[in-house]
Amino acid sequence: MMKKLMKIKLINWHYLANETIPVEGNCLITGENGAGKSTILDAIQYVLTAGKQYFNSAANDKAKRDLMGYVRCKTGRDSNQYERTGDVSSHIALEFLDEKKKKSFIIGAVIDSSGNLSTPKVNFYRIEDQKMNESLFLQENHVPRTISNFKATIKGKQAKVLTTQNEARKDFRHRFGSLNDRFFELLPKALAFKPINKIKDFVYSYLLDEKDVDIEYLKDNIHTLREYEKYLKIIKQKLTDLESIDRSYQEYLNIEETIKIQDYIIKRASKELNEQNINNKKHKLSTIETKLDLVGSKLNQTEKEIEERSEEKANLDRSLANDDTYQAIRELEKTIRSLNIDLDTYRKKEQKLDYIFHEAFTTVKEMNALDVNLASMVPFYEYKNETISEANMNDLINKTKSLSSEIDGFKDQMFNKKATLDFKRSQEQEGLAVIEQDIKSLSSKKLVYPRYVTDLQQAIHQGLKRELGKDIEPKILCELLNVKDDKWQNAIEGYLNTQRFNLIIEPEYFDHALEIYERVKYKRNIHTTGLVNTKRLKQYEESDENSLSYMVTSKNKHASNYVNMLLNKVVRCETVDELKNHRIAITPTCMVYKNKTARQIKEDVYKIPFIGQDAYKKQLEQKRELRAEKLAILSDYRDKINHCIHCLDLCKRLNLNYIIENSEIKINVQNTVNKISENEKKLNKIDRASMLDLQIHIEQVNKELKEIKQKEKQLIKDLQDLQVEERILNNKLDELNGKSSSLTPALNQVIDQIISVLNKAESRYQDATEKYNHLEKLIDVYTSQRSGQFTRRTNVLNELQSKQRDYNRDYDFGAAPGVEGMDTYYEESKRLKDSKVIEYEEKIRQSKKKAEEQFKDEFISKLQEHILMAQNEFKKLNNALEGIFFGEDEYKFDWKPSKQYRKFYDMITDDSNLGGNTLFGGSFRERHKEALDDLFDRISLNDEQSQKALEEYTDYRTYMDYDIKIMHRSGSTSSFSKVCREKSGGETQTPYYVAIAASFIQLYHTNHLGGDSIGIILFDEAFDKMDENRIESMMEFLNKLDLQVILAAPPQKIETISPFVKTNLVIYRDEHGSYVEPFLHEKL
Repeated sequence: MMKKLMKIKLINWHYLANETIPVEGNCLITGENGAGKSTILDAIQYVLTAGKQYFNSAANDKAKRDLMGYVRCKTGRDSNQYERTGDVSSHIALEFLDEKKKKSFIIGAVIDSSGNLSTPKVNFYRIEDQKMNESLFLQENHVPRTISNFKATIKGKQAKVLTTQNEARKDFRHRFGSLNDRFFELLPKALAFKPINKIKDFVYSYLLDEKDVDIEYLKDNIHTLREYEKYLKIIKQKLTDLESIDRSYQEYLNIEETIKIQDYIIKRASKELNEQNINNKKHKLSTIETKLDLVGSKLNQTEKEIEERSEEKANLDRSLANDDTYQAIRELEKTIRSLNIDLDTYRKKEQKLDYIFHEAFTTVKEMNALDVNLASMVPFYEYKNETISEANMNDLINKTKSLSSEIDGFKDQMFNKKATLDFKRSQEQEGLAVIEQDIKSLSSKKLVYPRYVTDLQQAIHQGLKRELGKDIEPKILCELLNVKDDKWQNAIEGYLNTQRFNLIIEPEYFDHALEIYERVKYKRNIHTTGLVNTKRLKQYEESDENSLSYMVTSKNKHASNYVNMLLNKVVRCETVDELKNHRIAITPTCMVYKNKTARQIKEDVYKIPFIGQDAYKKQLEQKRELRAEKLAILSDYRDKINHCIHCLDLCKRLNLNYIIENSEIKINVQNTVNKISENEKKLNKIDRASMLDLQIHIEQVNKELKEIKQKEKQLIKDLQDLQVEERILNNKLDELNGKSSSLTPALNQVIDQIISVLNKAESRYQDATEKYNHLEKLIDVYTSQRSGQFTRRTNVLNELQSKQRDYNRDYDFGAAPGVEGMDTYYEESKRLKDSKVIEYEEKIRQSKKKAEEQFKDEFISKLQEHILMAQNEFKKLNNALEGIFFGEDEYKFDWKPSKQYRKFYDMITDDSNLGGNTLFGGSFRERHKEALDDLFDRISLNDEQSQKALEEYTDYRTYMDYDIKIMHRSGSTSSFSKVCREKSGGETQTPYYVAIAASFIQLYHTNHLGGDSIGIILFDEAFDKMDENRIESMMEFLNKLDLQVILAAPPQKIETISPFVKTNLVIYRDEHGSYVEPFLHEKL
């Protein structure tokens, strides 16, 4: 059953003045060209579509007919443009029979055109339970009713006047059988036949409705997501810039360290060079002393020669005098002179011995002042004011030997002690170097972790970047947490223990990260640190207010859930008495109760804090305290080592062996003095008499004596020169020793400055001394290098300040450029890394989740639904067409995934996008990553061109390609898209009419309720290029369909078409107007 058109009423419609046209079933309207066939069809479609004005499209594409021209009957003549003048009213009415209800209803339009030729006024209407009669449209004087008159006439009937087109369309489509809006587009298009050039255009126009997919909310969310991503990108760029600033600062600190190490090398080399110069001068002084001894010995020999010549002269004198007394005098004088010479030699040795004694006594006194207490020191020192004689000589030597033996043992003790202290100091320096590095990191607001934690974090970060192209850095759990109450800080730190260092990563990257962990764990010796599977944490969003987890906050959802999982079952207890009331509990003092057992967490576990924004401050304070302790220990070691060095230096000054070997000189001096005194007494007792000399011999002896004395004079001069040189060397030694007293404190001051890298500096010094043979060269080279480092430091500082100023300018930041502002930059870095990055990563995660849900539910799922519905409609159409041949051909609609949009089609129709599966993780994203990202990017654009492209992407029809498959009786097939460019007009028209009919069947039987819609389809100039066989096949096909076909065709087609319709109408025209008459096929 359907709603069938039964009558058409046309009053003042072009050349038709007043015609009532009966219609039964399918209808053919024929007549000569220009008679008005299209006029009737235009009237029908004008009412059915409530004002869609696609008039006479098939008759002439360039036709300019409009409503005014139809109402006033436009002539086309210049002199008389319209046949009807003055005020004109027109009527178009269509009477339908509702076969189901057995009742008639009328829909129509009343049109008033004012004599001033203003735009005609139209009212549409619907009258229920009403058949046509003349009085409905004409007044008693047979004048057509105006709008106002007509409205008064139908008042009291089941009538509804519809003053706007939208109101009329809404009402008509509901009365026609709850049709959808495509009816108002499809009906006029059926009138305007054009050969099918693009199957896709036909499908869009006639078969598949445009179905909106509202993505505005999705676009807003994606736009928000992109804004978050954009801001996060800015934050990460800030961090990159801050890292660049940090690199420059670290380079500056490294240069500072290099300068200090170079300063250490220069000062140490200067000190050692000074010591070398002292040793060289001492060596030269020793050489001069040896020369002095040699010259002194020669001088003594010369004096002896002079004495001998003098003695010879005396002998001559005695011989000359031949006097025994003279001989005795001469012998005594000779003996006395010889003894005096020996005495001078002994006196000089005695002076050296006295100096060595003085040095020994002074050294022993200094050693005693250093708390060096050897048993032999005091007995030896008691001889300081004693006169050495034969009586005490052996006792002195024995005590000196005892002291010498103890000194040897003491030196060995000091050497061993110094070696032990050097080793311990080296260990402490290494520990201090580690502490200094930790302080450096903590000053940069970076916590210090075990190596395996940062190694795993770095390995996963680099692996994801390399394998997925994603800059995703896992976060260390403790950096994402804060503690509400410091009272529970230790308990949280202690209970979590090494779990504080577990890594948090977004769920979609967990599997990749785990694979990376597995690959590198043995190679890089990574252990203990956990990788949290954040996919499985959603169930832990709630926290019990009595639990330990309640004291922990986090801006990162995954971290918060993970802590809830670990700590939500741990109850907080104020005292240990409460512990046993719970399965798992803890006190602020870190007493844990679990498995019916109480145990205290070791202080070392929580002593170093890692949780909270201030954790680095507490660690920094601890490290600074530890550094102070290390420095105090190193200072103590330095004092002890210096004490050992001083003691060893004092031991070197003790020349006890010389004392032991030369103490008898004191006895020799005393004995010689006594002998001289005895001989002088003998000489004084001899009576001297005058004697004659042998003059000649005496003169010769005198000459020789003179020459020897000349030699003596030269030796005395040499001796004086050596004594001057000795004096100069001693002065130089005093100068060098004075310099040494300033170089040592300067070196110690530098050592204090580089104590944390002293081992490194000492190693560098050893390398330098091996490379340069001479310390002077080493000092020159390193002084030059240090000057270069000064320049480099200035350049790096300028670079640092430039980067800081750029950062201040680019990000409106107010820190002071230079080294003094680094703390502010580090605080900014920590704030961004610990707060902003986490905040926006969480916002992005939430936005992605929302966008994903909307993308899946509002976009992908609806597109999939629409595509599947379209494919089902095609299947229904093909079922309707199956077995119907048009000539030798049968037709079938063919569709398949679009070649151009195949990747999107595959993604949309992928069954895994249904249900609870996530679109942005797992296998779905791996399969459709390119399509997902492309669609997301397009949806997030807002420019006009992108908006047009977006309309295409939100149209489900875009994702399929369409064709009509032609199946020949011979069994072969062909595609309409290929043959339409090669075949005759009739062959190309057939699929068109088939498709049009199929689209109307789909329209009427898919979009109505109760199965009683209208079935009208309008064809103008129907089948104009088709042969009789094809026309007959087409009419047979149309008659099998549940449609009411109204078509206009030229008289040449009557014989072929007429047998297949129930109503045949002919329209003709004379000078007075146009007229419609029915006729029977048999009368033709």
